[in-house]
Amino acid sequence: MSNRGKHLLEAFSSGANPAAPPPAPTPLPQAARASVPSPLLASAGPLRLRASQWQLLILLQVVLLVVAFLLGRRSARTAEAAARGEPDTTEAPAAQRAPEPASPAPAANDPRAVANLREAAENALRDRSNVYTIKVIEYADSAANQQRAAAACAYLTNVHGLPACVTITGTTASRLHVVVGAAPDTATLEQVRDIVRSIDGPPPTSIAREFHDAYAEKIDKILAR
Repeated sequence: MSNRGKHLLEAFSSGANPAAPPPAPTPLPQAARASVPSPLLASAGPLRLRASQWQLLILLQVVLLVVAFLLGRRSARTAEAAARGEPDTTEAPAAQRAPEPASPAPAANDPRAVANLREAAENALRDRSNVYTIKVIEYADSAANQQRAAAACAYLTNVHGLPACVTITGTTASRLHVVVGAAPDTATLEQVRDIVRSIDGPPPTSIAREFHDAYAEKIDKILAR
């Protein structure tokens, strides 16, 4: 065989047997793989907020500013009330607040209305279907105490609009009784009793809750009917 034919045969043999593929890369150990940075994290760059997130942050700041402003105004009002000696009622529940003083009864400026109220109170006491009244205060019968009883009765009627009367019991060592209302049972008079107990006495002393011990009494014990 000629040299040329020999070379052609070698070339043909080398083309029929392709080169073996390169060996696969050796896998990295677990610790080495953990230390390799993620391409995604490496290319993420600095954190950026979206426009909607910026708007939410701005809105939150505005709300916090408004709340701080309202709290500041409330603290200022509380400080002013304390400086004037006024009670702070900003947080007190309605049930715990002191009751407002009762406004003068409409009868206070109307003598006819006062007379009608007094007459209705006396008729209720004489009505035998009524068994109980609210006994407000009691005096020994004397000229001075008659004036006191009349003044107390007028105060309860004119200022507070209550159906008050003065009764007299006994022939010797008589007693004067200032009473309010009349009813067949004590339960009907509970509200009137509580009102009488809560009000202050007449001026000029205006003793706080002067009639706090008012109670239900049988009418026949303090009035001959």
